[in-house]
Amino acid sequence: MVQSEHSPIYPGDMGGSGSSTPDPDSGKDLGYLVPTVTVAWNSIPSFNDPPPGASSSGSGGDSTDVPAVPPIKVDLTAMRGTEESMLSACRAATSAYENLAHRTLSVKDTIFGQDHVDDGYSQADIVVGQVLETAGEPDSVTQGLRPKPADPIGQMGKEFAASMNPAMEKVLWMMGNSLELVGEYIAAINSTGQTYSEIDRESKFPVDSIGKPVVVFDPSTIHYGHGVPPRG
Repeated sequence: MVQSEHSPIYPGDMGGSGSSTPDPDSGKDLGYLVPTVTVAWNSIPSFNDPPPGASSSGSGGDSTDVPAVPPIKVDLTAMRGTEESMLSACRAATSAYENLAHRTLSVKDTIFGQDHVDDGYSQADIVVGQVLETAGEPDSVTQGLRPKPADPIGQMGKEFAASMNPAMEKVLWMMGNSLELVGEYIAAINSTGQTYSEIDRESKFPVDSIGKPVVVFDPSTIHYGHGVPPRG
């Protein structure tokens, strides 16, 4: 196996020029960081619902501080379509994430060969002149076997897993957080649609004592293009 300073097999040798930077997370179990992600909405809340935090009592009173703003045009159909599309994609991503997280955490203790055990003896371990039908059998013939060496594959697997497992768990943590942020963005889209609808419902002319809308027309407030009024 080629030992390269860029190989993940040797995470402690990343500095080059003979330097050694130990992995601060080596050997740590960071599985507790991996979040469980679910989609809370079975259906998207209606834009006709009050926005989050809205007061239904109307105790805020009328405001006289009305800023001069241009007309607002919102395509609620397009907004709802975008919301549904993002929510559908988020459901698929959440399902894929949960499958990946479950698979990763369930095999992390064995996937790199950490539990590999060399159960037998090679022919070279048998003393010349002794013949074994099954190497490693606990009979008098096996007393000529040399002591069993440490398993290099299992040791390499343990060293690699010590750094790779925490790295994988941190990646899963970042993926879960990213999905949560996407969910917050979708909720913000829904809240925006509800807020616009609420404003639209509350945007109405005042009425007189008999319930007739009061519309004040003041010609002095009309502005014509280029400052020239139309011919009458």
